[in-house]
Amino acid sequence: LESGLARLRIVLHHLTSTVPSQKSSHGWTEEESLHEKYRAAFEKLEEVVEKGDSSTVRGKTRLSSITVKFQGRGENPPPSDNLYVKGLPGWVTEADLESIFTEVGDIQSMKLKAADWGAIAFIRLANKGQAQRAIAKYNNRVPRLLEKKAEEVDAKRLSAEITKGMLRATVDQLARGITVIVDLRKPLGCVFSDHLVTKSVAEDGQGFELGIRVSWRVRSIGG
Repeated sequence: LESGLARLRIVLHHLTSTVPSQKSSHGWTEEESLHEKYRAAFEKLEEVVEKGDSSTVRGKTRLSSITVKFQGRGENPPPSDNLYVKGLPGWVTEADLESIFTEVGDIQSMKLKAADWGAIAFIRLANKGQAQRAIAKYNNRVPRLLEKKAEEVDAKRLSAEITKGMLRATVDQLARGITVIVDLRKPLGCVFSDHLVTKSVAEDGQGFELGIRVSWRVRSIGG
């Protein structure tokens, strides 16, 4: 979130420098100007992060402890080299599970079933001893690798929301008849391919401030 706020500050600077502080000339009747609303919303977001109120941050990934036990019927199946794992997040991959369980043994086989609601896995290790170590280490816990990947998932989601916010702000300006200013004396910060697809976008460039991202295609409208 701190990195997201740092990037949002760039957006705020862009909005307050390009949106005129007028209260009625562009068709809205509220007492606040448009950039004052943007500033107020941004300050509210900063308050949420400073207080550490994660419940207010929409879409934050919450991980539950996973269950790791011997495969078989009932709560206490007999010891074996086969494990049943449940409570996994839906985005987990076989590579993730391999990284987790190779810390306690040698994986002989693995079957992963993933869906939007979550995932389960059947893992066979080399022997009963390795399976027992896996249960002792991971049952009713959240493996650090899953915590780290959840942070990455949240960071990607936040980045996507920031991008959408930037683009919405630019479109909103255009819809209200407000000019979007691009300073031709400064670099746009975008590198395009021969097919006019963005290959890279510098975060300190004007293109990033306008919401342009990698893999976007340039189109000419009415010209």
